Amino acid sequence: MPAYDFKCQDCETVYEARVPMQELNKSKLPKCPRCQSTNVKQVFRSVSFNRGRSQRGGCCGPSCNC
Repeated sequence: MPAYDFKCQDCETVYEARVPMQELNKSKLPKCPRCQSTNVKQVFRSVSFNRGRSQRGGCCGPSCNC
């Protein structure tokens, strides 16, 4: 079951919950774990990618000559 991030619109708590995809489409979102509100919205995290050289040597690892 996939995990999604949610934000409570009442107390602004951001939390992760495992929800079947069918329930997302039917607006059966999980209650806020802090205040038990059902006034929640799904949020999306930004993903960060490390560009350039990594600490392991090159961008692909120690055997890469990039």
